[in-house]
Amino acid sequence: MPDWSYHSIFKPLLFKLPPKKARDVTFGALNLLSRFPFGSSVIAFFGHMEPPAEIKKSILGVEFFSPVGLNGRLDPDLASLRAMTQFGFGYITVGPVTLKPVKEEQVRRDVHQEEIGYERLDANSGLEATYKCLSTLNKNGSKLMVRVRYEGNFYETCIIIDRLLAIADLFIIEGIDEDSTFRKLKERYSFLPLLIGAQTQCAHIASELLQMEPDGIVLDDLSGTPNTGYRVGKESKTRCLDVIRHLRKENRTIPIIASGGVTEPQDALDLLDAGANLIQVHSGLVYSGPGLPKRINEALAARSRTTEVASFKEWGWLFLMGLGVFLAGIIAMVFALTSVILPYDENFLGLTKEQLRHINPKILEFMSHDRNTLAGVMISAGFLYMQLAYYGIRKKVHWARKAFVIAGVLGFLNFFYFIGFGYFDLLHFVYNMLLLPFFIAGLLCSRTMRKGESGVNVLNHPSWKRSQIGQLCFVVIGFSLLLGGIVISVIGMTTVFVPTDLLFLQLGPEEIIKIDPKLIPLIAHDRAGFGGALLSEGFLLLCISLWGFREGEKWIWWTFFFGGLPGFIAGIGTHFHIGYTDFVHLLPAYFLVALYVIGLLYSFNYLHKREPIKEQI
Repeated sequence: MPDWSYHSIFKPLLFKLPPKKARDVTFGALNLLSRFPFGSSVIAFFGHMEPPAEIKKSILGVEFFSPVGLNGRLDPDLASLRAMTQFGFGYITVGPVTLKPVKEEQVRRDVHQEEIGYERLDANSGLEATYKCLSTLNKNGSKLMVRVRYEGNFYETCIIIDRLLAIADLFIIEGIDEDSTFRKLKERYSFLPLLIGAQTQCAHIASELLQMEPDGIVLDDLSGTPNTGYRVGKESKTRCLDVIRHLRKENRTIPIIASGGVTEPQDALDLLDAGANLIQVHSGLVYSGPGLPKRINEALAARSRTTEVASFKEWGWLFLMGLGVFLAGIIAMVFALTSVILPYDENFLGLTKEQLRHINPKILEFMSHDRNTLAGVMISAGFLYMQLAYYGIRKKVHWARKAFVIAGVLGFLNFFYFIGFGYFDLLHFVYNMLLLPFFIAGLLCSRTMRKGESGVNVLNHPSWKRSQIGQLCFVVIGFSLLLGGIVISVIGMTTVFVPTDLLFLQLGPEEIIKIDPKLIPLIAHDRAGFGGALLSEGFLLLCISLWGFREGEKWIWWTFFFGGLPGFIAGIGTHFHIGYTDFVHLLPAYFLVALYVIGLLYSFNYLHKREPIKEQI
């Protein structure tokens, strides 16, 4: 559930449901997806949320690959843990855990204030259910902090800690206000760091906790009382900042974990700058979206990362491969608009183009339409490859290389389609053999690129919100081209024609076979080749849409703009050129053009960083 789908589709629907129901539906769906054999890979593919290496933090002997964590109160039933380990969180808090289950009561949602309200603080599934869930959890590198609720019984608290000792990385003790009891716990667990939880409502209360000599302090972002209920939202940030600064005046070294109104990356940066070692996301995940931890991680990486430019051998070979695809597309378009078929096609058929034109002129027009459309896709794909190589891989952007490599592999594998349609295209073979060395050389030379990206988006400003719609449009286009490529490839290797094709040709398959038995394999070669190229381009566009949308990356916008034009102009223009204008046949293309225009309009300000970032959403 990335931000582009959450804000554009799911959030408006979920917010029509009661808060608990919306949460259960969301976390239930994520849990179900994560349990599928490839569910975790699907989440990782869509999110691409692996934190950059340079933002690692180490406190109390525990290394966190990100200082961003998830507040466990958001998910008392632990339904989303398996999925949340894929969201870029360096750690996840669980609990507070009590010996027996505590039923959750009403949960409130204040959309205007961006707050969540709770009736009680100790809702959880109980010790045994928590142990069962955590003992089978694949943490994927994330750390686990367990909140233990002290309820006046020292030995019950010890039972909880002992049970979860082998699973948890750190323990947080909540609800304790007696120095002697906490010191007794520290004495019993001298080998284990024990942190103490405190609400951020009052600085002097948090300050008093220092007298207990905890190994760290966790500042909760909840305000309220048992009588009025508790609430958490963006307004708690100011209180949290005050408490952090107060604590830092008294103790400059004690680890502080702050959960204070983090609704946008700038909030997290402010808390860390004030002296927090780690921060937690709570209500921000609901109102700002599941991409919030990734945005924070990238903003942190941008602070320490310097601009690097790869050597030519790391990106140049791949750029030349893209240039080769681009030029081959132009050459193919020239042939498609002039001679249509080449001499070796005529040798394969045993017929000249003049003979074909004499038999049925629509056959050549139909082949011209297929080949011209293929050429447009090749030009678009070549441009996308070049953009990724120059603006992405040259700047050592890991996602750009990943997208390039997978799309390139798919493109080269398309050659083997000839097994399905029975026509070995010698020119296609030579074309692949000329480009393959450039691809392999670039693949080998760029293999050491680091993972994890950086970004400058730190506020939930209006252009960021609008960009979610723009990104959704381009993701849908990428998916549509990918699926269209698969469908056309299958058609090219099976039935070859769709009903509207035969209506345009005014011929049936049997009549085409009578003209020349080799004519259908030749047309199938064109169709399957077009489908394969469309599949490769669709994957390229999908990856750029999923992984490349970052504020100020205007090259992404220009890549979409110029990359889409050749495909759309060739794809639609050639149909009107030959008179193949069936509305149903062209409807998918019209739909994609509409998405293309909307996507460009809604993403322009964000990708060009044109809009002032004062107004908050």
